[in-house]
Amino acid sequence: MATYLASKYGCDKLVLVSPAFEYINPIQNLRTIKEAFRRRLFGINKIKTMMEQEFGYNHKGKQIKLKTYRDFIMLTNYCKRNTGILNVPVRFYHGDNDEIIPLNSSLHAYRRFICEDKLVSIIPKGRHMLLTGESADQIITSITSFLSKSPVKEETTLV
Repeated sequence: MATYLASKYGCDKLVLVSPAFEYINPIQNLRTIKEAFRRRLFGINKIKTMMEQEFGYNHKGKQIKLKTYRDFIMLTNYCKRNTGILNVPVRFYHGDNDEIIPLNSSLHAYRRFICEDKLVSIIPKGRHMLLTGESADQIITSITSFLSKSPVKEETTLV
């Protein structure tokens, strides 16, 4: 979403936390659920919730249909096509243990950004919800530092 807004409206800097530049893979997600169940990482209620989310997310009795997934795919494709036009400093933060978005999503997107001022921070043992995990304070400090520095803008002189 941040990449979409930046490409549509512009920005001075961009911060992406566990960005989804790759599609959600339902088969891989089912494998993750199966493995989690096998390893007893989650109780049965958590497994049921994950299955609901996989086959149709139910929020307060409202079903979110496949249209949501289709819209996500369209947004992801738009962002993939437009990362090359964003020439702004960018920071990626991604956990190496993200159970939702593969780390390669950030690594591939990093390569597509044309700005020289770009950095990927891979958070050891980091899960998908990085800003609520044990590394949250360190990540937030890094983001704050990045955003508070003045961007270097090229000046043009009219003759």
